[in-house]
Amino acid sequence: MDYIQGTEVQVPDIYALGKEMHEESEFRDIHWNPDKVNTWLHNNVKNPKRFVMCAYDGEKFAGVFIGGLSEFYFGNDLLASDLLWYVGKEYRGSRTGLRLLKMFRSWASDLGANKVQVGISSGLSMDRTGALLERMGFSQIGGLYRTDA
Repeated sequence: MDYIQGTEVQVPDIYALGKEMHEESEFRDIHWNPDKVNTWLHNNVKNPKRFVMCAYDGEKFAGVFIGGLSEFYFGNDLLASDLLWYVGKEYRGSRTGLRLLKMFRSWASDLGANKVQVGISSGLSMDRTGALLERMGFSQIGGLYRTDA
C-alpha cells in the first residue's frame, strides 16, 4: 500500500470513493451535489490546515482520510478532527484505515493540536471502528443522534 498526500490530481479518486461512501452510508438518502463535493475537495487539498492522505494499492484507490485543524470556539487550543475517513469495502479489515489514522494523529501532533477527535457518523462498521479507536487510545466522549426535520 502506498500513501500519498492528496493534491488536485487525487480529487477524482477521492470523489469516486466519497460517492461510494455516500451510497452505502446513513447519508444515502441525502442529496449528493457533484459540484459542491468537487469544490469542497479542491478547497481541502489546497488548505494547509487540512490533512488529505490517500491510500493506493497499485493503481487502485483504497482509502482516504481528510481532517482539519481548528481552534476550539471557547479558547485557543487546537483541535484536529476528521472530515472524511473512508476505506473501500475490499480493504476493510486491512491495516489501511489504521495507517491513515496514525498519519492523521502524527500530522495533528506536528501542528500542535491539543486534542484529536474522530467520529463515526456513517453508520458503517461502527463496532469495529469503535474498537479500533479505543485500541488506539481514543475514548468515547458522546454520541450522535438524528431525526428527520
